[in-house]
Amino acid sequence: MPELQKKFYTLLMNEPQLVVDGEVIELLYSPATVASLQEMHIHHEIIRDASIRIVKYELPFTFFSHLDEFYLSESLPDDPNLLIFDRDLPVSFVEGKTYLGFKERSDCFIVANAISFLQFLAFLRDRESYTDGTFNFIDYYSKDHRRIVLTSLTEKGRIILTYGPGIPRLDNSIDYSAGLINFRKCFQADNERFLIFLKSSIIDFASGVDPHKRFTAVFVSLDTIIAKAKVNFEVYLNNLSIDKFKHDYDEVKSKYFTELSGILSTLTQKILGLPVGLAATLFALENVKNNDFFLYVLIALLFVTSGYLNILLKINFKDLINLDKQFKTEYGNLMGNPFFTNCPEQRVFFEEMKDRFYDRLIFLKRITDSYYIVLNLCNVLLFSYILFLLNLRSSAILIVDMGLLLLVAVVRTYLLKENQD
Repeated sequence: MPELQKKFYTLLMNEPQLVVDGEVIELLYSPATVASLQEMHIHHEIIRDASIRIVKYELPFTFFSHLDEFYLSESLPDDPNLLIFDRDLPVSFVEGKTYLGFKERSDCFIVANAISFLQFLAFLRDRESYTDGTFNFIDYYSKDHRRIVLTSLTEKGRIILTYGPGIPRLDNSIDYSAGLINFRKCFQADNERFLIFLKSSIIDFASGVDPHKRFTAVFVSLDTIIAKAKVNFEVYLNNLSIDKFKHDYDEVKSKYFTELSGILSTLTQKILGLPVGLAATLFALENVKNNDFFLYVLIALLFVTSGYLNILLKINFKDLINLDKQFKTEYGNLMGNPFFTNCPEQRVFFEEMKDRFYDRLIFLKRITDSYYIVLNLCNVLLFSYILFLLNLRSSAILIVDMGLLLLVAVVRTYLLKENQD
């Protein structure tokens, strides 16, 4: 707890003639104030028993008279002990914890982000001399002009990062220190080739940002920049191109969707032909209902036609099964590249296409199954009607219908379920 800071803040708030001028804090002299300062072990100077002078840098913690002064800081200790004096809501930072109004807040990162930003700036300054004789991460740095230059051989081969004095005002509800930690880790491994991709990723990202906001934008987006660099590095290591992968996958997708469309077209023709065939059969029955010979001929034609259509359905269904297996194989070959193991987020584009393919495939399987059921139920009804015209008893017709329905169920298992996964 920032008890010392709280006591000092309370002392200042109760001071009737508080003056903060540059590096000096002046208070009205009183024995009680002197006693309080002595109790807090704060160095002070009494001026002619009229005022008390405290020099900021002699305080046991870093003191800022207001937020604007804090944001103008050029440096902060890595683990500061500080107080930002604000009459409405003072900010203190002790042992890595932030306090607003001297109440701990785990959702406020105003000081932590400021420390991370200044550390990031210092880290980049040091990278100007980071080299093994062939590679410099920072090509040029000017402290006077507040300018950092990065160059590479890519299309967007040069970028200038300028930064203003002090610390930018960030979204302090977000902790940006994790991005800085990940960025530093990139330099711990002896992998110059990855740093080349990291540098190019910074250049590529910063080129799309307003020049006056680039440096801050790079800092708050370090995780995004690192992730993009890792993807590009994996592409390089695995000797592949995401664009080529997408092109190849588009070709695979187009090939299989074309075949699915062909099967759908065939099924559509069968479905459209069903009511026409049913109407023609009923018309024929009406004309020959008094001729038993022709009724028996129609029974034979129904059996032959039904068998023929069912065989065609089996062929269509087998085509769907084969497409399923072939697509799984080709998709597995594409996704089997180590790149997608190391960068699983890059699978999203391909998985969306795969899901679309399987949605279409399942839809066609259901249509095939539905068509089989409707076709054969219609044939059973027609067969029953013909038997009725032949004056067969109702009980016999019912027995025949039950047998035909059982046959339809058995044949369906053979035609539409065999070889299914």
